[in-house]
Amino acid sequence: WTNGGFATVLPSDLLVVGSRIYLFVTICRSLSEVLWTEIQYSDDNGQTWVHAGPAGQREWHHEGGFQMGITWEMGTDGWVYIMGNKWLVDGGSNVHLYRCRPNEVADRSKWSGWGWNGTDWGWNRACSDIFPAGTKVREMNLRLVQGQWLLTYTQTAPDIRVNVKGLRNGPTSHIGEAPTTTVVRHVDHDQEHLDRNNT
Repeated sequence: WTNGGFATVLPSDLLVVGSRIYLFVTICRSLSEVLWTEIQYSDDNGQTWVHAGPAGQREWHHEGGFQMGITWEMGTDGWVYIMGNKWLVDGGSNVHLYRCRPNEVADRSKWSGWGWNGTDWGWNRACSDIFPAGTKVREMNLRLVQGQWLLTYTQTAPDIRVNVKGLRNGPTSHIGEAPTTTVVRHVDHDQEHLDRNNT
């Protein structure tokens, strides 16, 4: 990496389409100051990486909805599903959902948003928050495991917990009604930082 005024490049998630690996990264000056996000790809199993798309795409997109990063997964229906949220120091944000065709992954202008129009949900709309109002989510991982869509994510208020949701109707399931299993709970913020610093 050459300078450009940033201090670190944080990877969010990998997606494999055919023989190509896509990587979504967040470029930061510090952990609390995100500069831009971008998609990179590798055709040699991760030995070398290429910036995807023209320079104009290596910036904010979708009202900063991917500042914190994204998670993405290929569905069995020919669509790639993408969830993203914002980088906020106060514990994260709600989540937006997009989809695109596999050949459109690198072109964020082709991503289709999932939104509520006051009557129903649908694609090709401005994105709406998919979690209940007031929910703040951080690190996410969306995966299709043995035919079941699972979303793992972290919440930080009032304490740190890691939840797993089973999305019975796929990524467009009503998140608030999806069955949830908490696999880590009641971790105090100060203790989390202490443990991390001691490892």
